[in-house]
Amino acid sequence: TGAAGVRSQPTVTSRNSAKGKARGKVSLPRARLELKGELLPLAPLRELLAEIAPWKDALVSRWLASYHQAFDGGGSFVPAELRSHMESELALIVGCASTGSLDELWARLQEVGRGHAEAGVPYGELVIMMSLLEETVVAELAAHGAPPERQLAAYLLFDRLSHYRIAKLAEAYFYRYIE
Repeated sequence: TGAAGVRSQPTVTSRNSAKGKARGKVSLPRARLELKGELLPLAPLRELLAEIAPWKDALVSRWLASYHQAFDGGGSFVPAELRSHMESELALIVGCASTGSLDELWARLQEVGRGHAEAGVPYGELVIMMSLLEETVVAELAAHGAPPERQLAAYLLFDRLSHYRIAKLAEAYFYRYIE
């Protein structure tokens, strides 16, 4: 500890350090994040997913348009595969939530995350895609006449889901470097 009991930050040398400096490896804890289903209210999530399920094609189209706008027509995904990826991700969320298998959802998200990491998709791009999905769901609810309080409730529910997804994707990305 340093002055006034404040811990000093450890010195970390990365593999990308300037030439001539020692190279090191960051040590990360091996513990995995265990997410408990009760922290994500399944009943309201199932209700919301059942409500939006008939609009899945419109949702994916709107999400795709948002992605192209956010990334100015670019992004890391191969354009021909992006729609399929979005459809699969939405189906994964709907399928696992409807069966109540959040453990399966988290495990599958880690698999998907590892695949994205291996393919070189930037982690930040995936986080932005999650945010775009939240906005897409709210916009689609509004287009179908949902009152503002329903839109807000849906946004908050998808936002909570996104935070869980971000945590699991982070594990997939960051643990990739130490496994």
